[in-house]
Amino acid sequence: MTTETIRIGDKNETKRGTRYLSRETLQQQIMNGMLEVVGGNPAEDVSITVRSRRYVESDTAFIRECVVSAQFLGKSHLTAAARDCSAVPSNTVKLFCPASAS
Repeated sequence: MTTETIRIGDKNETKRGTRYLSRETLQQQIMNGMLEVVGGNPAEDVSITVRSRRYVESDTAFIRECVVSAQFLGKSHLTAAARDCSAVPSNTVKLFCPASAS
């Protein structure tokens, strides 16, 4: 769990490391359980402290999803490259290639 300060603004954006949410979006995320209010009143305050969970996807999971998406969309040149490890450039980490495990 991560604790962060969110400022209430007109738009949903991040500027210079500061996260801004509109009151409507903030309320939606609180109601959906994405944010837990730790300090402040979301209805009145300009900034509040919340606790949230950040999900980080590994490189391997990302590449696997790209390959599956390519297969689903019929991008045969991408799926062929994924099956053939030699098609991956030498400066690329071969996370999804079984041959690179040895």
